[in-house]
Amino acid sequence: MKIAVLSCGALAREVRHICQSEQWPHKLSFVSPLLHLYPAKLRAALADRLSALQYSFDRTLVVYGQCLPDMDGFLAPFNAYRVRGEHCLEMVGGERFWTIIAECPGTYFLIPGWTHSFDSAIVVGLGLDKEPRMKELMFRNYRQIVYFDTLLYGDLDHKVTEIAAFLNLPLRIERVGVEALHAQLAEALATVSTR
Repeated sequence: MKIAVLSCGALAREVRHICQSEQWPHKLSFVSPLLHLYPAKLRAALADRLSALQYSFDRTLVVYGQCLPDMDGFLAPFNAYRVRGEHCLEMVGGERFWTIIAECPGTYFLIPGWTHSFDSAIVVGLGLDKEPRMKELMFRNYRQIVYFDTLLYGDLDHKVTEIAAFLNLPLRIERVGVEALHAQLAEALATVSTR
């Protein structure tokens, strides 16, 4: 069975690493994480990519959370299946995500892919550079930042420290690796292969 893997670009390095380490021969395709700022554009980009993939592959595994309303319903016509999880934070952090949310519901999470695009996606994309008051309004209910380090990007501690200072929030770094995402991908690929 020929399987393609379509993932959010925020997880590109992690997905590529896992597939290469397992020697999974699947076609990998990624969509820009910045499209999350424009849901209609994200929907169109996913539809275009899925349309192209469905003619060359038996199944497409989609590494996205519920990033669009009714994501699973949206994927069904393309013979595509999504990994389990509401969002990539759960996929990367695994049970640690839920533990942290229970301890401190006001947690703002970062993963390496988001850390790299924070300035373009959040600061510029949401206009925080032009309207500084927006930063206060958007982040006033957060109590901390937790950075899920997947250990694939080198040292991003300095960048997440800058982000924490910019948002005036305490920072906690969790070295989670890719084990939770790896387990999600393996489970989803096993399921997709039998459908």
